[in-house]
Amino acid sequence: KHEFSQLGEGSISLKMDSVTKVAQLQLVNSRMKNAYSGKMMCDLNNALIELENWEEGKGLVILSDDPKFFSSGVDRNFIKCQNSYEGGYKMATLMHDTMSRLSLLPMITVSLVRGRAIGGGAEICTATDFRVFSPSGSMEFIQAKLGLTTNYSGSRLVRLIGQRETLKLLLSCRKVDSKEAKRMGLCDKITYAEGDRATSEALLWLQEELLENTKVDVLRSMKSICVNPYTEGSLENNLEHEKDQFTGLWGGQSF
Repeated sequence: KHEFSQLGEGSISLKMDSVTKVAQLQLVNSRMKNAYSGKMMCDLNNALIELENWEEGKGLVILSDDPKFFSSGVDRNFIKCQNSYEGGYKMATLMHDTMSRLSLLPMITVSLVRGRAIGGGAEICTATDFRVFSPSGSMEFIQAKLGLTTNYSGSRLVRLIGQRETLKLLLSCRKVDSKEAKRMGLCDKITYAEGDRATSEALLWLQEELLENTKVDVLRSMKSICVNPYTEGSLENNLEHEKDQFTGLWGGQSF
């Protein structure tokens, strides 16, 4: 984190609402289509550590400041600086820790996909409990085109949509729009509106459908029960294997 914090621009904005008990975590790097830099990776990790200690928190919505791009993946400038096996392994290790923290947060988590979520941007969405798309929202797992595997989402995708659909999605690198994502089980709700109105709809859906009738301690116990079966070794082993495959390619000739 000390090394990566010096690399690149952009930031992570975290706002925790003590009234609604819902936080908003925003990727802020619209100049780079919300690609995440080394600095943003560190900021994201730090934000999740802060959320782990937010005892009254019930929900989290992850979004970007650009309604056209949730995230276009890893910043190209970061790739140029860290284009080696060691650089890929460091990044994979940090992002695995970050995504594990996100998936294990003791609150209900939602990715709000407004616009395109590409590559590593799409991977982030797999670590939340739910995914809400705006009508223009889409996901593209383009790693194979880049000569890579996924870094931390392949095993999670299999749990979400099954092995066959995951293979087809990862090998085709095709763009999945909001309606197809809903049919596949990648999307839990499509908003009616775009932009800030989509954000309002997502927050309202989270509050009314999942948080309104549940106290914090009950909600956190329910989340623990649902997460626990996936943290008893097998998922972690699968993700470690995924990391090894990713880093082997990151420093290789195909990438």
